[in-house]
Amino acid sequence: MKDAMSLSVVITCYDETDSLKEVFRKLDAAGGADEFIFVLARRSSIPCVETVKGICREKPYCRYFVQSGYGFGNAVREAIDAVRGTHMLYWTADSGAADPEVFPEMLRLSRLCPDKIVTTSRWLDGDGYRGYDPVRKLINYVSQKTFRLMFRSKLTDFTNIIQIAPIGCYRRIRFEQTDFSFNAELMFKLVKTGCGFVEVPSRNVERREGKSHTTLRELIKYYPVILKIYFSDQSDILRTPEQ
Repeated sequence: MKDAMSLSVVITCYDETDSLKEVFRKLDAAGGADEFIFVLARRSSIPCVETVKGICREKPYCRYFVQSGYGFGNAVREAIDAVRGTHMLYWTADSGAADPEVFPEMLRLSRLCPDKIVTTSRWLDGDGYRGYDPVRKLINYVSQKTFRLMFRSKLTDFTNIIQIAPIGCYRRIRFEQTDFSFNAELMFKLVKTGCGFVEVPSRNVERREGKSHTTLRELIKYYPVILKIYFSDQSDILRTPEQ
């Protein structure tokens, strides 16, 4: 499987330009990606759209599409169906969730452990969760400890979906969320179904461009989704053959 591995990098875009170019440049320079897919929100800014089109004109292994539905969750779900690689890496155009500098290590570990999900953790070395107010940081810290106990997992960061995963892990999941609470669904349903993980220490990067939509109010919406997954059976999470 190692020799047959191919990687699709998915980047969601809304109103970014300079940060989008920087994220792409760093990921592309590291090598290892067989294709890049840019998912444009239906209300993406004109400068963002032109930036994506410019990259795709210059790089034959890059393509884009405008999501047909609304919401972050819908965008990633459409990308999961669209990738051609055996593995998928999701990244944000503003790089806020993780520093692209960690990508080469993620790729190395994914090639060593192609059946596992290589995921980033801001808590693994204790110094990766930066740029947030103390209250939000404390909430995240307590939440991570609680999630470890609930799901009997050794993961240190359940709320960062910057990860390389075999595409089959995603495609067998029955996703329901269409907005930012999809973040919780994507991670916790993988945990619930017994997927293997390898964590890589990373640090978040403060947004320099555009407006963040993952506010504290949005993050609170994650918790009912997580509780529903916790009390669900695996049969409720996995897709049926008809789906």
